[in-house]
Amino acid sequence: MTTSTPTTTSFGGALNRAVNITYVKEGVLSRIDFPTGGYTLFDYESNQYLNGSTATLTGGLRVKTITSYDGSGNLPILKTYKYGSGESGYGNLNFSNNQFNYNATLMYYSSCNGPVSNYQSRSYVSNIYSPEDGNPVMYPYVTEYFGDPAGTTNGKIIYEFDYGTPPGDVDHIIPFSSRYYRNSFAWSRGKLTHKTVYDNVNNKLSETAKQYVNLNQSGATVGLGVYQYVGGTYGAACTGNACVNERGESVSSLTYSFTQITQSTGVLLESQVTETSTSSHN
Repeated sequence: MTTSTPTTTSFGGALNRAVNITYVKEGVLSRIDFPTGGYTLFDYESNQYLNGSTATLTGGLRVKTITSYDGSGNLPILKTYKYGSGESGYGNLNFSNNQFNYNATLMYYSSCNGPVSNYQSRSYVSNIYSPEDGNPVMYPYVTEYFGDPAGTTNGKIIYEFDYGTPPGDVDHIIPFSSRYYRNSFAWSRGKLTHKTVYDNVNNKLSETAKQYVNLNQSGATVGLGVYQYVGGTYGAACTGNACVNERGESVSSLTYSFTQITQSTGVLLESQVTETSTSSHN
């Protein structure tokens, strides 16, 4: 058997999934005018997460500020939003690379002695990613500040979701390829679990804590993912395998790889609400 040096052939241009900050706000709601003469302005910014230790923008927008004018010339009411734990600005990923590219390996046999070659194929696709809960990034914490454009701060509210740890989705991968099924847990995310209100000097005014009970959670088998890993003439002519097909012919146990695909379901219902208020501060 002879071997040869593989060659590399490139075609097309590189995929660029970077956020285009010039156009990312096109077509979004920016203003509402009211019959009373007042109006509200909305400003946005890109979602952000940490790719390793690198701050990375990703698809979709989050609200940055909401400015409300009453139409009488008074200073507007300004709401400013900060995201992430400790207002870091970073959220948790709500996607995986399996949703944007595909790769697989095929072992090709021309005799029973072993594979004479193997192929690895890769495909990169420009899928429009649309998660069930509508956002490629999850924010366990959101802080809402109240004030005006002059810089006056009238307090803040810190919102906690999913006890600070949103459940992530799980990819079921078929061996020797990146074919997958994504077990979505969107049904169990986005629940407000804690709300804390502070005044303008950061004194805590009140707290609301919520508990949820998980009803009817189950994991149902919804399919079987299959991928052909061994190809070529490896089959009936090859002996010595413990694996045979329905005709009694010897086959490789690795001809097809598979994985069981399951989907989790359930319902989270609010079971308890605890409210605490602070009447005065020393």
